[in-house]
Amino acid sequence: MSPEIAPRKRGMLVAAVAAAFALAAVGAGALLANIAERKSEARNPVVRVVELTDDTDDPAIWGKNFPVEYDLYRKTTDMQRTKYGGSEAIPRTATEQDPRTVTSQSKTDADPRLKAMWAGYAFAADFREERGHAYTLDDQKFTQRQVVVKQPGACIQCHASSYVPMKKLGNGDIWKGFEALNHMPYTEAVKHVNHPVACIDCHDSQTMQLRVTRPAFIEGMRAFKKDPATGKQGQLGDLKEGAFFGEMSILTGQPRMASVVALTRCELLELDRPTLDGITKSHPHVWDVLREFAEKRAAQPSR
Repeated sequence: MSPEIAPRKRGMLVAAVAAAFALAAVGAGALLANIAERKSEARNPVVRVVELTDDTDDPAIWGKNFPVEYDLYRKTTDMQRTKYGGSEAIPRTATEQDPRTVTSQSKTDADPRLKAMWAGYAFAADFREERGHAYTLDDQKFTQRQVVVKQPGACIQCHASSYVPMKKLGNGDIWKGFEALNHMPYTEAVKHVNHPVACIDCHDSQTMQLRVTRPAFIEGMRAFKKDPATGKQGQLGDLKEGAFFGEMSILTGQPRMASVVALTRCELLELDRPTLDGITKSHPHVWDVLREFAEKRAAQPSR
């Protein structure tokens, strides 16, 4: 190899290596940028066409950010019987009192025995096959049950988008709004709602995550000692050496409301009702102690 050529080849080799490193750096940079973009998409999975807030109750506006989910919501207008329920569309002539041109099948017409069973109740006047979310408000507004009885505002909870109205009535507190809405007659309560059950009633406006917004359901789950958000059994507390449990059941005769799980080996003593009755004959104050513990336990929130 001539002295003139060797340095030239070495220079080309150095340039090729430098170019390879440069390409690798560019590739690594592009990969990191792609990873960062995907992480950002994971944090913000919604294409935000419009800005939704916790007061946006119109499902059509939600549909701009969540088009797939909104298309599924709109399918609740479909009327056909399925293995999960539903009803065929039954044509009717609209009237001034009831503008609906289609309803679901009447269960009381299909089975007249229901009218006899519900005689004296509003359901004897009108009880129909279920329809989708899109119809819940109209079907409650125009049911014949509104004619035969004065229904309470509580009926709104299952038939309308009531989350935002409850917030407004309670000045931001849905519990106070819930009480205010329930105490109204239906004819007054319905003036506060604009839509049938909608997206905001079950979903977070930013992430579409499921949530519970009905105070009655939350209260019911708490009474059953379950977390309203997950439906899982809540933890009531920790029992230490010398503690006892089961006093609520033995006092009331009702089934137990909670389970006890031992985290380590334990030695337990069982006290049945006959034995307890024998003890309380000579020590009546034991009943007072048990009742006090039972009241405290019942009032204890789950965690």
